Amino acid sequence: MNLRFRTLVHSDTYSRQCAEIEPDARRLDEALRWLTNRIASHPERGRRLGDSDKWAAVSRVTEPEVVIYYQFNEDYVYLIGIKAR
Repeated sequence: MNLRFRTLVHSDTYSRQCAEIEPDARRLDEALRWLTNRIASHPERGRRLGDSDKWAAVSRVTEPEVVIYYQFNEDYVYLIGIKAR
């Protein structure tokens, strides 16, 4: 089995929202590592938002829980937003 990771691209909105959730970027990256690796390797396992090309994935291991919104193609995953809930 050959596991393929797409390149993650952080939008300005995603980066800004990350800083609002956790000002320490390294700490947030570590907390989200499992989820972002899952998105990079299997983006289709997220939840598609209606008929759009936008998807969502939830991290239930972080406090607070977060939802990452993204779009993807064969080579890239575009992280377009993140919300704490």
